[in-house]
Amino acid sequence: MVMSILLSVLSFVTFRILQTERTNRKPGYLTLTLLLIPGALFFALYHIIFSHLIFNSNINFGTFKVLDLNIFSLTGFISVILLFGIPFLYTLKIFQIIKQPDVKKVILSVTTAMALFPVLFFRDVQGLVTIALFYFLMTILIWLLLRINTAVFNKTVIFSAVLGLYSLVLITTLSEKKTEENV
Repeated sequence: MVMSILLSVLSFVTFRILQTERTNRKPGYLTLTLLLIPGALFFALYHIIFSHLIFNSNINFGTFKVLDLNIFSLTGFISVILLFGIPFLYTLKIFQIIKQPDVKKVILSVTTAMALFPVLFFRDVQGLVTIALFYFLMTILIWLLLRINTAVFNKTVIFSAVLGLYSLVLITTLSEKKTEENV
């Protein structure tokens, strides 16, 4: 919990203080890809920490046990939400700096940055598909919602829904796997 608070505050302060100049020229494919690769790495680290927290801890993340929520489960949920801010704010800052890249460049750069996931998750096919889909959706949504100037509340609802679906899939599959392993 302390680590997630410190890291999320650090990423928020960096996001707010970091003054970057927008350029009028559109970035190339290589520039955008090189900026998105650390974002993919942040998403992968987030996935690894979240998976480890679900699978190897005594915290109850069961989606059907909401009424049995204790202080440890609440701490786990808050930690996961705070840690999500790190890759989210990094990707948001990239697309705020870069002046509206083309659709083709964004999709190609995101798919190229996703080449990092098979290297990290070559043993876990289900985790690979989950994190790849989550990263692709979040990055494309951040770019798209910044491009069409959506209101902050609408962005929050959309990102919360995507994070909720990702968490639901991850918690359900890993809790089932944890139960099978315990039996």
